[in-house]
Amino acid sequence: MMQSDKKQSTRTAMLAAAERLFAERGLRNVTSKDILRAAGARNESALQYHFGDMLALMKEVFGARFRAIESARLDRFAALDETGQGTNLEAVVRASVAPFFEACADENGRLYARFCVQFSTDPGFNIAELANDIGAKSLLSMRQRIVGSLQHLPADILATRLRLGFAVSLIQVADYARRIESGTAPPLDDAVNEAAASLCGFLKASPFQ
Repeated sequence: MMQSDKKQSTRTAMLAAAERLFAERGLRNVTSKDILRAAGARNESALQYHFGDMLALMKEVFGARFRAIESARLDRFAALDETGQGTNLEAVVRASVAPFFEACADENGRLYARFCVQFSTDPGFNIAELANDIGAKSLLSMRQRIVGSLQHLPADILATRLRLGFAVSLIQVADYARRIESGTAPPLDDAVNEAAASLCGFLKASPFQ
């Protein structure tokens, strides 16, 4: 194996090991030694060499798979625009969550769903800001489309619902991943439709008087 291939293989193994360990144990219960051992990396400085530090590794674990989901979501938005549904709230929310649910088809995608919940509920991280830092054009597009559909809501209430809705959608996906592994998951389309329906209800509910 060429030296460059070996380095890439080590980096890939560390990403996979970190994703699994973070999903299973939580972000605060995994050490660099745990990751190195699980990845089969012999050099104790490998994590620092490839990622810099644990925080950078966590961000890369999130970003590595998120980029594919981001691309799939943009494709769905483009398809909605072609059919004139680009501002339909239910269609937009469904297009937003579907790629995350589809990623649960394989084990790594299910691990990623659990990892994202760990990340989103840790007070030390703002997963929405991190997604924007990665270059999440789809999140900006989604926000613009949803805001355009809910102009009757006060801006502060809508901003809060968008932030919480993102976290809720990750919990929905993680629950779907769990149900796949327990053999109790509904068909994919049913799961996506139910998730979108509940999120839409949350987003557009009239403010409490």
